[in-house]
Amino acid sequence: LKLVILGCDGLVGARLSGLITANEKLHISPSEEMALTKVVLFDRNPTCNNVEKAVLDDPRVEYVSGDLTDGVCMRKILSPDGCTRVTTIHLAALLSGYSEDDFDLGMKVNLFGTLNVMEIVRSISKDLGAPQIYCYVSTDYVACFNEYNQTHPVTEESFRLSPVSYGCQKACNELLISDYTRKGFLDGRVGRLSAVIGRPGFSNSISYPYTGIFT
Repeated sequence: LKLVILGCDGLVGARLSGLITANEKLHISPSEEMALTKVVLFDRNPTCNNVEKAVLDDPRVEYVSGDLTDGVCMRKILSPDGCTRVTTIHLAALLSGYSEDDFDLGMKVNLFGTLNVMEIVRSISKDLGAPQIYCYVSTDYVACFNEYNQTHPVTEESFRLSPVSYGCQKACNELLISDYTRKGFLDGRVGRLSAVIGRPGFSNSISYPYTGIFT
């Protein structure tokens, strides 16, 4: 099994890299597990600053920097490299404030960059003869303490009504992953982290709890 973590040098990616590489085997289904033989950690930074040195020193691990929207670069990173299965965990994104300031860059990275990765995973799935696992980590930016949400409860479907471009781009990707999975192009999973922003002035008003992984 080859595992690829896109966006490994961020808050979640750095911690996930350590948890993942602590395992000799990983489940690819509830009843099947495989030996973890290769791990590619990817980020745009030339150097990996937040992943623990012990993880980077693991002989199974390789760190690669590059551009999420570069098809040649991503195909090399996502290639099986002799493995029979490839699992991709997608954490890389241009975050909310930056996406608001630069709409075109947000679309390039968050929407078209994700589509680039999905199409490569689709191609690899076809080559290997089975849908490869693609876990996309999304973010729900609708659970804010504002006038609208005080009178309208936040539900699983509220993500479609995101008040920011970043959230809209993420919502588009969630819908496309569902369709790619329905068509058998890949084995898609979405893990949604909800950015809960509390009342102004409260301490610890921003948190990022895990809300689970669903198919």
